[in-house]
Amino acid sequence: MTQRQSKIIVPGAIIVFAFATLVGTLPAVAQDFPTRIVTMVVPAPAGGTTDIAARLLSEGLSRRLSQPFVIENKGGASGNVATAQVARSAPDGYSLLVTYSGYHVTNPALFPRLNWDPIKDFSPVANVVTAPYVIVVRKDLPVKTLENLSPTPGQTPVN
Repeated sequence: MTQRQSKIIVPGAIIVFAFATLVGTLPAVAQDFPTRIVTMVVPAPAGGTTDIAARLLSEGLSRRLSQPFVIENKGGASGNVATAQVARSAPDGYSLLVTYSGYHVTNPALFPRLNWDPIKDFSPVANVVTAPYVIVVRKDLPVKTLENLSPTPGQTPVN
C-alpha cells in the first residue's frame, strides 16, 4: 500500500455512511430548514440495500421535518458519478449523499483521477445502517469454520 493510499483509506474508513440525516443535528441547524425539497442521492440502482435504507430514512425525515426528501438513484461508475454530483452541489444541505463506505474508502485508491475527495468534499453526518458480512459455503463442503478453509502446513486445501 502506498503512502497516498494509506492516507486516503484510513481516514476514509472513518467517514463510513456519509450524509444521510440531519435529525441528530437539528438543534444546530436553522429552524427554517428545510424550506424546500431535499434530494438524497444514492449511487446505486433502485432496489439495493442502500436504496432501501435511503427510502426508509427519507420517509421518517419527510414526516418529521414536513418537507419532501426524495431519492435520486444514480448508479454506475462505482458510485463516482453520484458522489461527484453531491461534491459539486451547493453546501446548503439540500443535496445529501446516502452511500455505503466502500465508495469513500476504496475508490480513491482504485481511481487515480477522481473529481471528488472523500476528506475535503464531505463531512460525516450519521451512520445509518450497520450490516454484517458473512462467509458461506456450499452445504456439502466439509467446512464449518474459517480454520477449515485455511489448511495447516502439509494439508491439502479444500477445493
